Amino acid sequence: MKKKIWYIGSITMAVLLFFSLTLISCKTPAEETAPAEEAAPAEEEEMEEEVAEEAPAEKSEIAFFVRSSKFETFQAMMQGAEKSAEENNVNLTIFAAELDPEMQLSQIDTAIEKGIDGAIINPQDSAGIVPGIEKLNQAGIPVMAIDVEPVGGDLLLYIAFSNIQAGEAAAQSLIEILEKQHGEVPEGVILNISGDPAHSAAHLRTEGMDNVINPDTYPQLEVVNVTAHWDSDEAFTVVSDLLERHGDKVLGLETGSDVMIAGITRAIEVAGYFKPVGDPDHIVVSAIDGSPLAIASLAEGVIDAISLQPMDTYGYLSVRYMAWYLEGKEIPKIGDTVVEEGDNVWSPAVVVEHEAGYPNMMVNSGRIGIDIPPDSPLLWANFFERE
Repeated sequence: MKKKIWYIGSITMAVLLFFSLTLISCKTPAEETAPAEEAAPAEEEEMEEEVAEEAPAEKSEIAFFVRSSKFETFQAMMQGAEKSAEENNVNLTIFAAELDPEMQLSQIDTAIEKGIDGAIINPQDSAGIVPGIEKLNQAGIPVMAIDVEPVGGDLLLYIAFSNIQAGEAAAQSLIEILEKQHGEVPEGVILNISGDPAHSAAHLRTEGMDNVINPDTYPQLEVVNVTAHWDSDEAFTVVSDLLERHGDKVLGLETGSDVMIAGITRAIEVAGYFKPVGDPDHIVVSAIDGSPLAIASLAEGVIDAISLQPMDTYGYLSVRYMAWYLEGKEIPKIGDTVVEEGDNVWSPAVVVEHEAGYPNMMVNSGRIGIDIPPDSPLLWANFFERE
């Protein structure tokens, strides 16, 4: 507290003293016996109070559990989450399980002990993650999931594109290109190189493909389904074996994720079957996700189409909505259609009820090479910062 004291000058005091003595000598007896009035104080005080600054509100603590930090798709997801954390003024701690479901469960235990306010999970295993979600539920910590859908547990929101629709889009692209290349869909073999059977995404993308290409719709096509567990080296091995077995009967190939694209295209080249896009003998390759390597391969005429998965959007929107929820704001609910103005590839997004009972926000997608040019600045691969 600051204090200022104002003083009356000495000359003024002398004058006042002279007049006081004069008045006293002139008083009547009655006036002399009357009680004296209190003199005005010679000092005046002016108080200035310093207003204490309010302490800044504590930031919410959000834990972000990602399957791995070693793949571009997950790095894009993390970068989207970090950008959103900065914009929404929250602290974000990232836990990378490096494709180990047990490690992911252990990381959840660590985060609970740390005292987090919210959890966002990109599950390594759809079923294996449920005990971790249930622990978070019991601790009263709100949970969201992205990309891979848990089969149980209570979620505020699950954000992903439709894996079934992605498989359908990739298969439809393959059929359209075959028709353009041959004038019709000829007789032959289509290879489906799927991901890890432990992930619901692998099954759903294959289901989408089967919805488009099956004995009823294209009886002239034989579909061969093989898993490569999202691994490029394994994809090289299985595609090499399939090309040796089926040879030039192979017309096209769909991959459950373009994280395997390097192994797939290398297998085609090593086997001697590589022809560029547009060649009558070109093996049509339709992928899902939209990694930088896949988009570069598309631009170079090595592959034909990609069903886009906006990985950065999953991280960005999940952190945004968790921050909103912790602030008491409304987040998307079942029945909503979320529309965001401006340039983006994910809007509009519809929110439906997942079969497990939680809200499922299905972001929009598109087909790179068909609807979206590979050099579009809206694609995460084109602004992604490699770590």
